[in-house]
Amino acid sequence: MTSLLEDTGLDYQAHRQAVLYINGEYWGIYNIRERINEHFLAYNHGVDADEVDLLQGDGWVRAGSSDHYFDMLEFVREHDMSQPENYAYVKTQMDVTNFIDFWVCKIYFTQTDPNIRFWREQSPEGTWRWIVFDLDWGFWEEHLTYHTLSAVTAPAGTAWARMDTTLLQNLMQNPQFQQEFIERMAHYLNEVFYPQRVLERIDRLAANIETEIERDFARWGRSLATWHQHIDILRRFAQERPAHLLRHIQQYFSLQDEDMQIFDAWE
Repeated sequence: MTSLLEDTGLDYQAHRQAVLYINGEYWGIYNIRERINEHFLAYNHGVDADEVDLLQGDGWVRAGSSDHYFDMLEFVREHDMSQPENYAYVKTQMDVTNFIDFWVCKIYFTQTDPNIRFWREQSPEGTWRWIVFDLDWGFWEEHLTYHTLSAVTAPAGTAWARMDTTLLQNLMQNPQFQQEFIERMAHYLNEVFYPQRVLERIDRLAANIETEIERDFARWGRSLATWHQHIDILRRFAQERPAHLLRHIQQYFSLQDEDMQIFDAWE
C-alpha cells in the first residue's frame, strides 16, 4: 500500500524487504520501515525536529503541542464551512489537498485503524499535513465492499473506536471541498490505484521474496499454500475494490451518471 504512494507527494513509511539473522540464526523475512517521529519530519521536510507539532489519533501529542490543532477544530465546529470565507480561513491552517489525498487513500484501502498521524511546523505559516501510517487493517478481504467514506464522515464518529470525524464531516459541507474531493478521488482511482498498476506492484513485491518464502515458512511452520491464498486476496482487492468505491462515491455525493465521467478510466 505505501509503495503505491510513491510520487504522490504524500508522506508515508518507506520500507524495504529484508532477510533477518539474529546471532547467525536465520529469522526469516522482515519489512524494515521508517519510524514516524519528529526526526522523520526533519529529514523529509528540512524542518527543525524541536519545532514541530506531531499528533496522533484524535489529537494525542507525540511531539510539540496540540493547541493549534484544537483551535482549528473548534473553529470548524463553530462556523459554517459552506461559507467561502470560513473555508478560506481553514485553508490557511491546514493543507486541504494533502488532507483530501490522505483520506482518499484511507478510504480506498478500507483502513479502519484510528492510529493516524499529522503534523505542522511551529511557525506562522505552518499548516497541518497528514501522514499515511499503520496500514495493518488495509486490503482485508472482509472489507472489500466496506463503505469507508460513509464511516469516516459519520456524525457520531467512526464505528471503530469512535474516532472523531469533525474535520472531514464539516468540510464536506463546502461545495469547493466536495468538488476537489471528487476530483482527487478520480485521479487516484484512474492512475494511482488503477487495478493493473496495483496488480503489477503486488506481483513485483511477491516476486522479490518468492525464492525466500519456502525457507521463511519452514522456519516458522507456515503453509506455502496460505501465502498464495493471501496473494490472491490482495489481487482480488485490487481488481474489485474500485467498482465498490465508485458506487459509494455516486451514492454519497448524489452524482448523476454524467457526473461520473470524471472517472474516465472506468468508462
